[in-house]
Amino acid sequence: QVDVQMITFGANPHGERKNSTDSPVLRVDFLQNGEEKVVQNLSSPIIFTLKTDSSLCSGEEVLPSCTYFVNETGEWLRDGCIATQVSCSEIVCSCYHATDFASFFEEMLPNFNTIDAVADAYLFQTIADDSLLSFIVVGVVVSVYLILLGPVIMLEYRKKKDTRSTYLVDVDTGLD
Repeated sequence: QVDVQMITFGANPHGERKNSTDSPVLRVDFLQNGEEKVVQNLSSPIIFTLKTDSSLCSGEEVLPSCTYFVNETGEWLRDGCIATQVSCSEIVCSCYHATDFASFFEEMLPNFNTIDAVADAYLFQTIADDSLLSFIVVGVVVSVYLILLGPVIMLEYRKKKDTRSTYLVDVDTGLD
């Protein structure tokens, strides 16, 4: 016989330095003969609902997530847990193991790819010899394209210039 023990903590039992959660922490333990059993890699998920702080849905773009606590690293992680339903007051989670669970609302910020010409210059040193040939071929193709594009632009400019016409009109004003 296996018993399931579920405990809800109002405050994060892993200490304040472990991030504050946006829901109470739910601990799910499986006990057999009074001994805690490690439950992981389940074929069917454990499904549970976490109540959340509704003030977090104040119009800001936030991404709710179901997380679990890893005692060894002291981190809250998301892999193996999926948010299946979300509202401003609760989040339904599906997880494939048993541990301490909580939800976090994270700001949805786009990922920007930026280039720092000085800091990223070292990347040219990491080009392997076989990649160098590809780099040279791409450079040559782009150069040829730009060289051929120049005369085409000049021809188009000249065509527009040549099509301009000047009209001389003899107007009889009748002032003779």
